[in-house]
Amino acid sequence: MPLSPLQHVSRSLSRATNSSVGWLRAQRMFWLDYLVLGVILASVTAGILAIHQQYFPDTAHYMGMSLWFTGMSQQEALAYVNERHLAAGFELNTSVEKLFDWGLVKPRVVLPALAVPFVLLFGPNGLGVTTVLLTVVLVFVLYKLLSSRYGRFAAVATLALMMCSFYIMVFNIGMLTESATALWGALSLVAAYRYQQTGSARWIVVMVAVTALSGFTRQATFIAGGAFVIAWLASLVLRTERGRWGVPALAIAGTAIVVQLLQSWLFPTFSQLDQFVKMTGTSSLGEALLATPELVRSILTKDLRSFIVNDQALIVIIALSLISMVVLWRRSESHLLLGAILGVALYNITNGNATDFRYAIPGLVFFMVSIALLMSRIQSRALVPQAGSVPGDETPSFAASRSSTPQ
Repeated sequence: MPLSPLQHVSRSLSRATNSSVGWLRAQRMFWLDYLVLGVILASVTAGILAIHQQYFPDTAHYMGMSLWFTGMSQQEALAYVNERHLAAGFELNTSVEKLFDWGLVKPRVVLPALAVPFVLLFGPNGLGVTTVLLTVVLVFVLYKLLSSRYGRFAAVATLALMMCSFYIMVFNIGMLTESATALWGALSLVAAYRYQQTGSARWIVVMVAVTALSGFTRQATFIAGGAFVIAWLASLVLRTERGRWGVPALAIAGTAIVVQLLQSWLFPTFSQLDQFVKMTGTSSLGEALLATPELVRSILTKDLRSFIVNDQALIVIIALSLISMVVLWRRSESHLLLGAILGVALYNITNGNATDFRYAIPGLVFFMVSIALLMSRIQSRALVPQAGSVPGDETPSFAASRSSTPQ
C-alpha cells in the first residue's frame, strides 16, 4: 500500500533525526579537542573585545550597507555611521557617494547581507556579532579539515597557535570582511579535496560558488586562485598528483578572473593600477615597476617591526609556514602556500601599504595546512622509537590516539 504524504514526512523527519543524533554521537570523541579550542577562542575573543574596538575605518562601509539593507535610508545610515566614526576617532565620511558608491567597496555586499538578521536583532552592533560567529565557524571548519588530514594533535596545535596571533584574531573578530574571506578560502580547499576524493561535479559547483562569494565579500580571489594554479603547475613539473589540481585550478582561478572583470566593468571608479602608481610616487606603470623593490622593502620593514612589537606569535606562524614550504617542497601544501603568498604579494604591493598580515587572511587556510603538515611530520618522528631506547618506554595511549598521517 502506498504511503500517505503524512507518512512520507514522518519517515523523512525520522531519518533526519537519526542522522543528526548519529552525527552528535560521533562528535563525542572529539570533546576534549573542542573544549581546548573553545576555551582558547572564548578567552581570546573576550580579551580582544575588552581591550580593542571592533570598529575600524572600513567598518563604516559594511555597517552603512547593513543598515541600508535592513530598510534604513542611505542618509540615515550615513548619519549613524558618522556618529560611530567620530566616537572611534576617525574622520567623517563626507557624502553618501563616498560611503555607498565607491567602486572599491560597492561590490562587497556579502558581509552586510549576512549581518542583516543580527542587525535586526541587536542593532548596528549585530555586524560585530556576525564576524564573531563567522570566526567560530572558521575555527570549526579548519579543525575538521586539519584533523581529518593530519591528525587531531596537529590540528589542535596549529589552531591554538593561530588563535595566539593578535593580528589574525583582531582582524577576524573586528567588523571587517576578513573572517568571511578566510572562511570562503577554507571552504574552497575543503571542496577541492572532496572533489579529488569523489570526482563529483557538485564540488566543482561549491568551488565556483564560494569563490564568487569571496569576490563579493572582498576583492581577494587571486589569492586562492594563485594557490590552486601553482599547485596544478607544480604537479605537472614534479609529476606528483598529476591531474588532481587541474579542475580545482580552473574552477577557482577561472571564477576569480570572471568576477574581477565583471566588477571592473560594473564598478569602475577604483583603479588598482592608479593606486599602485600613486603609492610608488611615480607617474607611469614602468616607473612604478622600477620603484617596486623599494616599496617592497618598506612594506616588509614596517610589517616586521609591527609584528615584533605587537604579535610575535605571527612571526612564529610565518616562520613555521616557510620552513614547512621549504623542507616539504614536494608536497601540494607547499605549492598551495607559495601560490597564496604570490597572490597576497600582488594585492599588498599594488595597494602600497603595510597591512599587518591583514591582506594575507583570505589565504589563512594555506598557512594552516602547511603548519599542520609540519606538525604531523614532527609528531610521527617523535613516536618512532630511537636507537638505544628501552622497549616499552613510549606512551601507548598517545601512540594509539594519533590519527594516521598521509605521506
